[in-house]
Amino acid sequence: YNFIANAFGIPSLSDRQRELTDAYKGALRRASPDFQTEFGYPENSPGKANLSMASNSRAETFGCLSLTLEMPFKDNVLCPDQVNGWSPKHCRKLGAANLDAIYAVIDNLR
Repeated sequence: YNFIANAFGIPSLSDRQRELTDAYKGALRRASPDFQTEFGYPENSPGKANLSMASNSRAETFGCLSLTLEMPFKDNVLCPDQVNGWSPKHCRKLGAANLDAIYAVIDNLR
């Protein structure tokens, strides 16, 4: 699965960060059939995020939207490609969809 690992466990998590994350994920889901929000890592308990991870550290330090996009190594269960698996072509399409998601939230970023 393709999914977003968020920074919801950082000590200083704000409603704004949570709303931006949810808006980004929703926009990416609309922009790409390869992205989903049902499967992913479990959320960290409040204040229990690993701050040595770049996305958590950036979100904590700057109070910003900071995400990690996780992608499959072999294939996407939701949109399998029996011939090529998770290919560079799929990656490029998902990358382009991320631009749509960024555009959807850009006016709410600082």
